[in-house]
Amino acid sequence: FLRVQVELTESGLAHQDAIIASVFSYVDLIKAKGLNADYFRELKAMAEKNFANAPKASALDHAVSVSMAQFDYPVEHVLNANYVYDRYDEKAIRHVLTQLDERKARVWFINEKVKADTSIPFFDGTYSIAPISAEQQATWASLKSTTAYQLPPLNDLFSKKEAPIVDNQYLTPEVIVAKPGVE
Repeated sequence: FLRVQVELTESGLAHQDAIIASVFSYVDLIKAKGLNADYFRELKAMAEKNFANAPKASALDHAVSVSMAQFDYPVEHVLNANYVYDRYDEKAIRHVLTQLDERKARVWFINEKVKADTSIPFFDGTYSIAPISAEQQATWASLKSTTAYQLPPLNDLFSKKEAPIVDNQYLTPEVIVAKPGVE
């Protein structure tokens, strides 16, 4: 599953339909133009760097994390599962992207103004479950047509291009001010 979490200000809550439509619009852009081995290579390089520079967890947190991860990941990736980009598989990515359909989405509205009618067991709170109406879907579709997004440019730091070799030149310092008391 894919989870997108958007936290809104009061102003954002006033425009939540436009924001939801924007999320769906960007997913559509990724479906249409986002499959690119260069983006994969960039994400892989950033993940490797993030793993190498990850903060050290406390011994207890690390032990709990590893013990939980062993049930979800192959043993060779228990420590680095969130940072592994094994290979670029366009067919598999396309398969996942076809599943990202806004008609199948679950949209959670969590704020004080949402009407809820069911108590949460063992917790002080309420919730409601309702299907997304055809009217709501039409509103989002209409708002999607007003948005225009572009994929981000590729980061040159992670390109395949060879970086130019810069000559090592040591410059001699030049005196700019020579007054008593100025160093």
